[in-house]
Amino acid sequence: MPHDSYLSNLAQFGDKGVQVFFILSGFVIPYSLCRRSLSDFSPPRFLLRRMTRIHPPYLLAVVLAMATYGLVLGRPGFFDPKVVASNFLYLPSLLETPWLLNVSWTLGVEAQFYLLVSVFHPFLASDSPRKRRTAFTLFLSTCLLGEVLPEGINGWYLLPMWIPFFALGLLLFLYQSGKVSKAEFSMFMAGILLFLLIEYTKLFTLTAAGTAVLIALVPGKAKLPGHSLGKISYSLYLVHLPVMVLLATWLKSLEWFTAPPDLFAIILLLAAILASLPFYLLVEKPSLNWSRKLGSGSKTSERQ
Repeated sequence: MPHDSYLSNLAQFGDKGVQVFFILSGFVIPYSLCRRSLSDFSPPRFLLRRMTRIHPPYLLAVVLAMATYGLVLGRPGFFDPKVVASNFLYLPSLLETPWLLNVSWTLGVEAQFYLLVSVFHPFLASDSPRKRRTAFTLFLSTCLLGEVLPEGINGWYLLPMWIPFFALGLLLFLYQSGKVSKAEFSMFMAGILLFLLIEYTKLFTLTAAGTAVLIALVPGKAKLPGHSLGKISYSLYLVHLPVMVLLATWLKSLEWFTAPPDLFAIILLLAAILASLPFYLLVEKPSLNWSRKLGSGSKTSERQ
């Protein structure tokens, strides 16, 4: 993106979408789980469905990134077998290898969240208020694990660093589903925001508070502006960087870099959105349908 563009400068705040994404995930995942009875919940089936939903598109996006950065830009490290294997398994943050699609570290954090929520869900969905409070407190306390990471591992790319954001989404789910009282919700909310203000930054805290307010105020079935873009947002997340890099490299070779910077930014953005449409239809949507079929069975069929 051109550095002297108003749109590019505005886009620098786009990385706060990561925290918004974590809060939304903390809200949506347990919400979707609670639409089924607790007796039908199976951690292996839940994890299989989630990985079927996200993993095939991610693998193809990694291959696209390898082709873009490895072949077009000539970076040989993108074909290192250890690096490729660690990326396919979401392990670069633990094995200290680079992410081939550099935004996908957030997907690695998301996969870690799936593992954790599969353990905590039966307790968070319990009819016992004591179990729910204890489970939520323990879930939130896992952020302390970031203090005991082995030397050399960057905690920024691991789940404990982002637990307060997931916990905020989870708290909103518990409140909106009537599983915690207004007093409990207010107490936990104040505690999380205070912790964010002390341990993180004011902008992180503002992002968290603003997202929480929007989730609390917007009706669950409301279709907001940008709903259609939201449907392809995962595909856009996966392909936007390789597409922008390829197009910018080509346009630069044609000396299009001299175009007005805001126009150049718009061209790159539109190209990323257009490329995500066929990716959604041909790759993401089939994966979504497969994951739904996996979830169509009851516990009885799981035993079979």
